[in-house]
Amino acid sequence: MSTDFFDGLVKTFSKTTRELGARAEQTIETQKIRNKIAGEERIIEKIKVDMGDIIYRRHEAGDGIDSELSSLCQEIDQHLLKIREFKDNAANLKGQKICPSCEREVDMSVSFCPYCGTSCPNPEPTEVVEDAEDDGSLEQESEVAEETGDAAEPEGVQQEEAVEEAEKQQVEEEKVEE
Repeated sequence: MSTDFFDGLVKTFSKTTRELGARAEQTIETQKIRNKIAGEERIIEKIKVDMGDIIYRRHEAGDGIDSELSSLCQEIDQHLLKIREFKDNAANLKGQKICPSCEREVDMSVSFCPYCGTSCPNPEPTEVVEDAEDDGSLEQESEVAEETGDAAEPEGVQQEEAVEEAEKQQVEEEKVEE
C-alpha cells in the first residue's frame, strides 16, 4: 500500500515536473518572440527618426516640404532656440560663451573659437533679475507685457517658463515610454 502511495506520488511529481518544464519552455519561446518583436519595433523607430532627420535637413536647406511637416520643423527650431538660450545661460554662469559654429564653451575673452576658428562675438549683456520678491516689479512687468502684447519678458520669467516647459515635456516622454 505504501508502495502504491509512493508510486503515485512519483508519477504525480514527474507529471508536474514535465508540465512545469513545458510551461517554462513555452515562456522562454514566448519571450524570444517578444524580444524579436521589440527588436523590429526599435528598427522601425530608428527608421522613423532617420526619416525625420532627412525632412528636417530639407527644411534647413529651404527645400519645399508640406505645411504639416513645416510646422513641425518650425517647432523643432523653437526648441533648438530654447536649448541655445539654456546653453548661453549656463556658459554665462561659468564666465564663458558659446561658439556660434561648433557650440562649444569658450572663454569670454576670446575673439575666435580655439576649436573651429569661427569668430566669437561677445554676447550682449542681459539684465538678470535676482530676487522677484523685492517690490513685485517682476509680476508687474509680466502683466504689462501681457496687456500690451509686448513679447519682451524679464529673463527670470523666460527661464521659469522654459523650465516648466522642459518639465512638461519630460513628463510626456515618461508617459510615452510607459
